[in-house]
Amino acid sequence: MEGILMPLEQKSSNIWLTEHLSAGETYQYLISKIITQQTSDYQDICIVELENKSKALILNNKLQPTTFDEHMYFEPFVHIPFIHFKEPESILILGAGEGAIAREVLKWKSVKKINIVERDKLIVDSCSKYLPEINKGSFKNSKVKIFYKDVNSFISQDDNKYDVIFYNLQDPLLEEKNKINFNKKLLLDCKSLLNKNGLMCLQMGDSPIKKNELFIEKIKLMKSIFRSTKIYSSWIPSICKNLSFVLMNKDKLIESMPFNDVDMILQRQLLDELIFVNAKTFIGLMNPPKYIQEYDEVG
Repeated sequence: MEGILMPLEQKSSNIWLTEHLSAGETYQYLISKIITQQTSDYQDICIVELENKSKALILNNKLQPTTFDEHMYFEPFVHIPFIHFKEPESILILGAGEGAIAREVLKWKSVKKINIVERDKLIVDSCSKYLPEINKGSFKNSKVKIFYKDVNSFISQDDNKYDVIFYNLQDPLLEEKNKINFNKKLLLDCKSLLNKNGLMCLQMGDSPIKKNELFIEKIKLMKSIFRSTKIYSSWIPSICKNLSFVLMNKDKLIESMPFNDVDMILQRQLLDELIFVNAKTFIGLMNPPKYIQEYDEVG
């Protein structure tokens, strides 16, 4: 599938998606059925059924977390920042994706408003129609408002304030060193939209085990703008990666919390059951492996 469109009439057995994990590693997925395939002004969008009967979104030939394990990605992404904030009300999501972030946000009683910024209307329409088991109708919820705009122009003009901002775009921040000034402005604009003690959370790709200078540069940039940062990670089987999240607080240190406090917050707030995150999970995610802790300690 790499670099080519898949014929819609092929619906089983011999369609393989190959992703390159590194110079000497590839990972393959057997696609049993192509549900829809479209090209927008911004990206190739494909929704498929895999051989294990899970469904998945593929963007520009990159598999996103599937219905089999997406909770291992979206629950840590959303609920770890929310536990730290305790009573989130106003939320900004940059990048609509499958609608799963909005779905998880809506599980919290305190949430009153969710603004989503997405430049590509086709991805929202496609996921609403073909991946309802992931978004659960979140795009149509009365608390949700979608702005079909460029993220950078939106955040530079928005006059709302938010408790938590989620950065859910396909292009990781600071992917290339020559983007540092551009991304610094983006982070500063996001910080300016946060309420007191507000949080921003973003996903930064695979957690590098060996010392990675570009990853360190990213962390240093965030530390130079926010009061504190915390890195945590979650293994996603379907994409064979340990994805790292960076949580940033505008005004105060991000500290671990006692088990009973976390448990009480979740019991008080949740409107629906979680699959992956509970108080024990929170404690574990806040105490990642040594090599991730060392990235967190860079000055």
